Amino acid sequence: MSKTGLNTDIDNTQTRCPLVVLIDDSSSMSGDPIRQVHDGIELLVQSLQEDDVAAYAVELCITSLNSGIIQEFTPIYDINLQKLKDKLPEADDCTPLGTGIKNSIELLDKLVELYDKHGIAKYTPHIIIMSDGEPDSDEYHMCVEYGDEIRQREEQNKIVSLSLAVDGADKDIMNQFSVNGCINIDSAKFINFFQFVSRSMSAMSRSGVTASVQKEDIADWANL
Repeated sequence: MSKTGLNTDIDNTQTRCPLVVLIDDSSSMSGDPIRQVHDGIELLVQSLQEDDVAAYAVELCITSLNSGIIQEFTPIYDINLQKLKDKLPEADDCTPLGTGIKNSIELLDKLVELYDKHGIAKYTPHIIIMSDGEPDSDEYHMCVEYGDEIRQREEQNKIVSLSLAVDGADKDIMNQFSVNGCINIDSAKFINFFQFVSRSMSAMSRSGVTASVQKEDIADWANL
């Protein structure tokens, strides 16, 4: 794995759709919740690889709170699904949520810098932040700092953030990571959620329209 977290194809002329997925792999996600995440990510990659436009437009990065970069930014068509499945983390350890968000944002900034350097067009980057608990006590200040940063970028249309409060997470914390606040989700509905992400990325790869979080668009996976 590269140390930069970037594996993009600068010769690809497709307008890019950057997507970062930050997984909570703390111990409270062990068992069925983390397996649901794994299955959802597999579905996401498979379905986008079957879409001839999205496969070249969407560049996916997967990070986790405890394992760091799982999948560096890579065009969907170039992701080896079996190797990715083998790298997906199990749930065990603490909840360094602020650090995870900081690292994800920095990876996204590196990618955008690379796009700008090579004149690569892009649609609005998306970041997915999920957690089912509270951050470690020494991470609260970073959550506030990067929550402010994310909301500011959203207001400037520089990013779209989906903050998922899983199975009773601290909503006061998770609300900080999106101008729309967090969305409640049961871990049993991660498959439905990643189907929604796949549809959203497919649509954006053709039109540039960002993911909609209107009630009618998220009703099959969100706890409304």
